[in-house]
Amino acid sequence: IRSIGFPVFSRFFTPRDVVGAWSVDALDTPVTIGDVEVSRGDYLIADIDGVVIIPADMAEEVVTEVENVMQTEDRVRAAIRNGSSPKEAYLRFGRF
Repeated sequence: IRSIGFPVFSRFFTPRDVVGAWSVDALDTPVTIGDVEVSRGDYLIADIDGVVIIPADMAEEVVTEVENVMQTEDRVRAAIRNGSSPKEAYLRFGRF
């Protein structure tokens, strides 16, 4: 599955076959994964390193903060390309 680039996430190396293992209990209702409740309209982003759930009512705030972080990281990269040491760039901008 990984070699063809199909994104599958599982607790074990081989996902359990779903045939006969599940049934629909409800639609359009919140679900809880661990200690996190996921509701309709929330954003769920996952990759090989983990999962992030962004509540719908926080999405705009999160996007704004991510854009700010990305701009700061761009300034750090530019400073390093222009001769600053990574340590100097970190001390100047407060992040890598």
